[in-house]
Amino acid sequence: KGFAIDILMNLERDLEFEAEIYLVEDKKYGVYDKKLKRWNGMIGDLVDGRAELALTSFEMSSARQDVIDFADAAFMYHDRVIIMPVKSSYTSHDWFGFMKPFGTHLWVAFVSTSVVLVIMVWLIDMYSPYGYKHHFQVFTLRDSFSDLSSTVFKINLDDVTARSPSARFTYAVFSFGTLILISTYTANLMVFLIEKKVEFPISGLHD
Repeated sequence: KGFAIDILMNLERDLEFEAEIYLVEDKKYGVYDKKLKRWNGMIGDLVDGRAELALTSFEMSSARQDVIDFADAAFMYHDRVIIMPVKSSYTSHDWFGFMKPFGTHLWVAFVSTSVVLVIMVWLIDMYSPYGYKHHFQVFTLRDSFSDLSSTVFKINLDDVTARSPSARFTYAVFSFGTLILISTYTANLMVFLIEKKVEFPISGLHD
C-alpha cells in the first residue's frame, strides 16, 4: 500500500493490464558499475529487459536518463525547511529614516569634511594676497560657512563670498563632489520610500 501502489492500480484500471510486482534481488535503486560495465538494482532490471516499469521515489541524474526514461514527477518531498526572518529596513515611525540611504560613517565623513573645508577656506582667504585682509575687509568663519552653503545648495545667504581664486577653486571642487553625493542620496532615498513593509505569516517551524 502507498501512493506509488495507488498510481499503479489506477494505471492497471485505465490501461487494462495486470502488473506483477517484485523486489529486485540486490534491493538497490541502480548504480553503474564501471568494472562490470553494467547497471545494478532496478535500473539494471529495466536495462536488461526483466522489468517494464520501476515504481519508486527515484533521483533523476544525467547518467540514468541516458539509459531509462523518467515520468513526470508526481509529487515532490523535502525534509528540510529553511526559515529566514525578514524585516523591513524602512518604517513609517522612524524619524531618522531620511539618513538611512547613507551609513553613519559617510554622514560623519561628510560633516567633518564640510567643517574642515569652511576653516580651510577661511584661512586661505585670510592669508591670500587676493583675500579680504589685503583689501581692508573682514571674511569671518560665518561668511565662509555661508559661502559654502550658497555654493553647494545654490542659495544666497550672504553677500560676502571668498575673494581669492584658490578659495573659490576649493569650493568648486567640493561642489562637484557634493553634486555626485546628492544624486546618489536621492536615488537611494527613493528605494527606501517605495519599500513596503511585508508581514510573513510563517514565524517558525511550528507554523
